[in-house]
Amino acid sequence: MPIDKPQATAAPTTRRTFLARAAVGSALVGVGGAVGPLGLFSSAAGAQVPSGDLPAPPALDAEAFAAFAVPLEMAAVQAYQSALSGDRLDDEWSELALRFQGHHQQVVDALTELLAADAGTPTANETVLGEAESAISGGADQNAVLTALSELEGTIAATHLYAMGGIEDAPLAKTVAQVLAVESQQSAALGLAGGGSIADLAPDAVTTDGARTDLSEGAVTATTTTAPGETGTEDGGGADAGGTGSGTEGESTGGAGGTSGSAGDTSGEEGN
Repeated sequence: MPIDKPQATAAPTTRRTFLARAAVGSALVGVGGAVGPLGLFSSAAGAQVPSGDLPAPPALDAEAFAAFAVPLEMAAVQAYQSALSGDRLDDEWSELALRFQGHHQQVVDALTELLAADAGTPTANETVLGEAESAISGGADQNAVLTALSELEGTIAATHLYAMGGIEDAPLAKTVAQVLAVESQQSAALGLAGGGSIADLAPDAVTTDGARTDLSEGAVTATTTTAPGETGTEDGGGADAGGTGSGTEGESTGGAGGTSGSAGDTSGEEGN
């Protein structure tokens, strides 16, 4: 899949954001061929902005986007594992399901690099995963499992499209558009194999139908409620200890040690 060169943007791009964006882009190279001829009609489908029936998405920088997108993509990885754990998929679809699962894992790995330095350990979005696993476990045959996975892919793609309306970084928004295009193709491939119709699975425009609009749902949260600047100002020595990893309390602020450590060092110097 060709990746367009990022356009100039007013928002500054940090080295970390650039590398993570590049990682997502490289993960998408070659993915387009994984779903075969579906690219012929999905590539012609346009993107539709969130409808007036949905609340406007909040402003999202790279960290905020990753905070909800990583758990969402992790839910897909685990849902595919549930589908693969039984014997309802034949050899062909077991292989394709592994490939589709791998695409989601690649996105997880890349977007994890965008999480805030003080972010906690990400876990799968329990609501999305629970709904998907319920549909998968309740499926009597391969068609039912593939349909459940198709609906999951559609939900994730629609959610990414909805979130794009709030992404502040134009190059990141373009990369997210490429991710959701792949997931839309996977949704169509799964749905067709599950007995769906092309008319339903390949509409003229990708829409936000089915999107999860509460972007705080399952999102990764910070490991501390204390702002890095406040920690450094109140206890410059504690921030320094966080940076060196010495002392029990130092390690608890050390989660911000990489992040607030700089602020702590600065405040420490001011204190001196």
